[in-house]
Amino acid sequence: MFRPLRPSGIIMITLAVGLLFGCSRPRQQPLPIPRPPAKPFLDLKLPSDYGPSRPGDRIAFANQYSENGTPNMEICVMAAPDWRVTRLTHNPADDTHPTWSPDGSKIAFQTNRDGNFEIYVMNADGTNPVNLTRSAADDTHPAWSPDGTKIVFTRRRDRRSQLYVMNADGSNQKPLTPSRRKCMEGVWSPDGEHLAFLSIPRGENASEIYVMNADGTHWRRLTYNKVPDVAPAWSPDGSKIAFQGLPQDRDFEICVINADGTGEPVNLTRHAALDESPAWSPDGSQIAFCRRDPDAEPPVNDILVMNADGTSQVNLTRSAGRPDIHHPADPAWWGSPNPHPSAGLAVSFCPSNLLKPLLTARGG
Repeated sequence: MFRPLRPSGIIMITLAVGLLFGCSRPRQQPLPIPRPPAKPFLDLKLPSDYGPSRPGDRIAFANQYSENGTPNMEICVMAAPDWRVTRLTHNPADDTHPTWSPDGSKIAFQTNRDGNFEIYVMNADGTNPVNLTRSAADDTHPAWSPDGTKIVFTRRRDRRSQLYVMNADGSNQKPLTPSRRKCMEGVWSPDGEHLAFLSIPRGENASEIYVMNADGTHWRRLTYNKVPDVAPAWSPDGSKIAFQGLPQDRDFEICVINADGTGEPVNLTRHAALDESPAWSPDGSQIAFCRRDPDAEPPVNDILVMNADGTSQVNLTRSAGRPDIHHPADPAWWGSPNPHPSAGLAVSFCPSNLLKPLLTARGG
């Protein structure tokens, strides 16, 4: 979903759809390529009790390169304990929005290497990239089902966006939502029974968060905020959905709402900067998110982590002055709820100078 954002705060490739906000809402009933030498991830110091500092952890992300004079994004991975960076993709197109398969063996991502955006999947080491969608439309925002057998994604054609689902090998692609409604950014509930997603209510101009059954039936609207609510993310226990919103005319904040529609949205970040793209830790105790604060000294353009109640915000990437990290966005955390050597966090680093023309062109 695309929405107008100020130049200092353009984020992931999403479909921006409107402006104007209020947190109140009616009561709702519950319901084999050569690879360059790896570069070190410089000066990363994390609290000793913070999960991604464990040896063996992995972080996937999309990083900006300018090898031929034209900036583009590539998918990379860095691993603890030394956080050395290994580049996974080598393509002049933009490879973004990486997302781990539930078992951590594969990474799905969106790319325009074939001219339009397609959903690709590759092994977690970057080998064997495969185009899953092979469509003339733009296919974006992949999300795996909890059992790893299906992928939901957004397909945009003729200024209409629908949710589609396909098998994890790209077969059996079929729509979940009607073409007459603009629907985007589907994400599975932890039990695989439901999908949270974005849609624009009839007679309104901005996306709101909905929940439906995994087969596309029984829609329930969760937010009534009259501005773009985007980037829904289920908590691991399925009780809450974090999202990016604009409470009280502030800049974008990370908010959370009960997944059954009860209660009111809660603003977790309460910061003057742009806070975007929440992603829960596997045990539900923390949330990773992006913060854009160009007026800070030094400027902040990083992935942060906070407790699930918004406290103890820690800058994970600390990119100021570093040549190896640029414009982080779209974190996606993978791993076991309990300490495990292969836990990880997937992160997308999307430069605003590249996203702006895409958002404008595809804003619908």
